[in-house]
Amino acid sequence: MGQRTARDDGRNHGADRERKGVEDTDNCVTYAAAERGFLRSEKNGKEREYFPLVAREDYLKFETGNFMKQYHDNSLFNLINTLYDDKALTDEDIDELLKWAKERRD
Repeated sequence: MGQRTARDDGRNHGADRERKGVEDTDNCVTYAAAERGFLRSEKNGKEREYFPLVAREDYLKFETGNFMKQYHDNSLFNLINTLYDDKALTDEDIDELLKWAKERRD
């Protein structure tokens, strides 16, 4: 996670509606990460700058854990089954998963 800035005055600044929606989502996610202690923010004029407080890997572990808990009842099988049902897994993906599982069992 690198440094980023966000407008703090609530104006659109000429961005079209689609981009504004993306900006709102980015700002919401960034604000939430700051509230949870993953980012530090400093106001710089009308901009707000954000700085990471944890390593990217630690943040991803946290978010992945939340995702698994919230959407898949902490079940890897449920996640894989969802991907399979949505045809998001290729035969190659399934082969890689089987190989990964076999290596961990040996």
